[in-house]
Amino acid sequence: PELIVYCEGKLNMSLDEKIFNLIFSKKHHEAVFISSTNKSESQRYAAIALTILNKAFKHVEIRVVLDRDDDDVTIPAGSSVEVRKLMRREFENYLFDWEIIHKAFPSISLEEYAAITLDIVNDDVKAKTNQVIALCGNPSKMDLYEALAREITEDTNIYQELEAIVFKPVAVPASG
Repeated sequence: PELIVYCEGKLNMSLDEKIFNLIFSKKHHEAVFISSTNKSESQRYAAIALTILNKAFKHVEIRVVLDRDDDDVTIPAGSSVEVRKLMRREFENYLFDWEIIHKAFPSISLEEYAAITLDIVNDDVKAKTNQVIALCGNPSKMDLYEALAREITEDTNIYQELEAIVFKPVAVPASG
């Protein structure tokens, strides 16, 4: 790959890793998402991997994508690893967005959905996963996440927001 993106989640094919790869593999085949446990572990492993990979592959870029649920994230001094943070609290805040829920399960009403979450950007929707599972007909958690991820397509606002966070260049302020 040209780009390795570390995301949070258990090592060995976490749910976040699997879902990110499912969402972006068609358009961004140059990138691979790899889970690397929690925030501090993500940064530490990415820094180590970047050091090793830069010796073997000169054009591999490494990024870390973090949930926003913990705003106390420090970027290691002198690190060339690029850290990107989600604009919403956690990854589930994208998966459980009404746009995606409605696409995947059109029979669910907005009123039923609103009874679970009112603030999709800031609420701890991960804590409401069982309610969302019940609302969507009780699929397994993995089946639900995959069904929702398949609906995050290029024509959705959710895809465009995630794509901008992960793939768009970050503007560097002009020195002056």
